[in-house]
Amino acid sequence: MIMRNKYKGMTVNERLYVSNLMDKFDGAVKKKDVVTVISILEEVELTSEESIVPILESLKLYGKIYEYKRKNFIKNTRKYFKFLETEFEFNEPNCLFSKQENGAIVSDSMEYENILLNRKIIISNHYHPVDYGFQINIVDIKSGADEMLCYVLKEKQDIKQEYLKEQAEVLRNYCKK
Repeated sequence: MIMRNKYKGMTVNERLYVSNLMDKFDGAVKKKDVVTVISILEEVELTSEESIVPILESLKLYGKIYEYKRKNFIKNTRKYFKFLETEFEFNEPNCLFSKQENGAIVSDSMEYENILLNRKIIISNHYHPVDYGFQINIVDIKSGADEMLCYVLKEKQDIKQEYLKEQAEVLRNYCKK
């Protein structure tokens, strides 16, 4: 049985100390390993983006959160939208990205195509602070007509990009029609 609120009322440092994770956490911070930092914070029951982001900001790791979200977006899109290939005969996704002149990746897109249905489905996410976030677009290949099926503003996204599971169901229902 998992015990919840084990660390209630404790500071982050107290949580890390009593869980014997202080050295591991400090090592991850020095390496700028945001994946491990977030994993450790979750282990000491800090699970919401509202509690994790300020810590990453104070550690000067906030910029790394976009890399973490990007990896989760790609992994979870492949996982949750696999049904496009298996159930609806779309091709494997063409993975694209956009980056700024400084090399920072600002968006990822996964494009699934089905020539027989004359459809392309573009699943994209934007990480740059002024962009809107996630969206699914349905494109008519011949005419180029583009319809946005759904979107999730970046402010409504979780760090692990688990909202994609729900969005996959929206698309699955759309495809069944």
